[in-house]
Amino acid sequence: MATRLPKATVERAIDHLIRYGDTDILPLVPENVFLSDRRDDIASEVASIDLDNCPLMQAVEAITPKSRYGFRIVHQLPLLETLLFTAAIIEIGPALEALKLSETFGPFAYRFDENGAASLFVEGHSYHDWLKWQVDLVNSQTFKQVIFTDIADFYQRIYLHRIENILGAATQKKGVIKFISRLIKRIRSKQSHGIPIGATF
Repeated sequence: MATRLPKATVERAIDHLIRYGDTDILPLVPENVFLSDRRDDIASEVASIDLDNCPLMQAVEAITPKSRYGFRIVHQLPLLETLLFTAAIIEIGPALEALKLSETFGPFAYRFDENGAASLFVEGHSYHDWLKWQVDLVNSQTFKQVIFTDIADFYQRIYLHRIENILGAATQKKGVIKFISRLIKRIRSKQSHGIPIGATF
């Protein structure tokens, strides 16, 4: 049985990509302009794609600065893969959100917005909100020491089978899970760890 994404889900993915682009690290792909010019036609065409049998292209892999002396590997997917991946995440977003702890716990974790807005995320839970919270906290108190750390290569070390298990526990939409896993494997050259870095979803 074929796995297809609902047109409304694809439309929301298109709206998100029109507003925020496909990446916040690399230049936008030139094809992005067609999303707004041919939104309805593209949504209908993408909604007709069988996720179980569509061929997938490899992502562009590049090195970008991470800090003054560091760098990281990032990915830019072809536009169709970006659109399919974004729509697939939207399709299972409510199920993934249901697995999370209360919104009051961890105020800076990204939260999926089920309301259908262009942004996929609830306002007030972004990285910039977290930075502002830190500044406000530091300005309101006196600290003698501050500890700073970073988890090296975090995204490159996420185990794919763990992702598959979590997705399987979250939703019964097996075709969408299979597509997400297949796309990640394609992007990561069939490695068993690592997820794409740099997308806006």
